[in-house]
Amino acid sequence: MSVPTPLVVLFYVWLLVSVGILIYRIATRNSRRATIVRADDTDRAHRVDWGPPPGPSPADGPPLVPHPAPPTPPVTPAPSPASVAPARRTDLPPATTLIEALAGITMPCDLLPLTSVEGRVLGERELLLVTSGYQPEDVGEAFASALEALGYAITPMGPVTVMATRGPDRITVVLHERPHDELSGKRSAFPTTSPGDVVLELRL
Repeated sequence: MSVPTPLVVLFYVWLLVSVGILIYRIATRNSRRATIVRADDTDRAHRVDWGPPPGPSPADGPPLVPHPAPPTPPVTPAPSPASVAPARRTDLPPATTLIEALAGITMPCDLLPLTSVEGRVLGERELLLVTSGYQPEDVGEAFASALEALGYAITPMGPVTVMATRGPDRITVVLHERPHDELSGKRSAFPTTSPGDVVLELRL
């Protein structure tokens, strides 16, 4: 029995339409997949990582903390030679004579020993010094400074008397401002002096 021609034509039309619909669906599905893949790539490229930055690994060790520089010690200026006080020797044995106690002294104001005193004999622990042409106060201050240079400590004992002390030694110094006019009883205390002289009397 033969199939009518119109039915054959309809069959082939249906087959062509079905194949076309199938091909369209396959093409549309592939296009959607490509679009989704591109969209995922774009989102991944613009995605922001809001997590905290990675910290140092344990292998890196503890973080370095800068240490402050040590403070610079203040610089103390060295004292000038004029301000350095002379050292006072306290371990010296006691002097037996006044000359020994004054060893090394530099006599100021042209002071010289007064060896001749009428009616008076000077012992080894006494000494008279005389000068002329200087004010009495200048002579006293200069001699006190000379004693301090030897390590003596000067202590005023009166208007014209000082005590010089160094260890076991003690020297009494008396300033005679006008020895030419001084009397010892009814006689001149310093008969060999002249007006304007200044005498220092020392006793150990």
